[in-house]
Amino acid sequence: GNWPLIGPPGEREGRGQTSTTAFATALTGVATDDQSVSTRVRLDTFNPSPQGAWFGVFARYVDSRTHYYLTVRSSGELQIRKQVNGVISVLASAPFAPAPGTFHDLRLDVLGNQLHAFVNGQRVAQALDDAISRGIYGLGTYRTAATFRNPNVLQP
Repeated sequence: GNWPLIGPPGEREGRGQTSTTAFATALTGVATDDQSVSTRVRLDTFNPSPQGAWFGVFARYVDSRTHYYLTVRSSGELQIRKQVNGVISVLASAPFAPAPGTFHDLRLDVLGNQLHAFVNGQRVAQALDDAISRGIYGLGTYRTAATFRNPNVLQP
């Protein structure tokens, strides 16, 4: 995907994903086991397609077919998901419908077999899973324009 700086020089709002028609990732790092992946993110717009749309963060990303991810979905849900060898599973979900134009703090902690999702510092979902032991991390969108600020990853 294309991740340009959003906002005029001197007043940057963050890095944005402006496409509402595709899947985009920004991945980095060295493969590790325990991860706390966080960012401040603003929904700009969801694509109103019947396939749904989302934005979020990745943890223990092995490749495009195997990873954990926390998504905020156009259906009004936040979900902890895993994809293993291309098979997607929802591990936990909670209602969450962000208003466009508002920044929220989003965090996914993956510690051993425990996965915890946080919005604005409050834990909203959790799950247990041990399918993926290590990987890199990053940001992602699917059919969503969103602006990300201050991505941060810790190895607790």
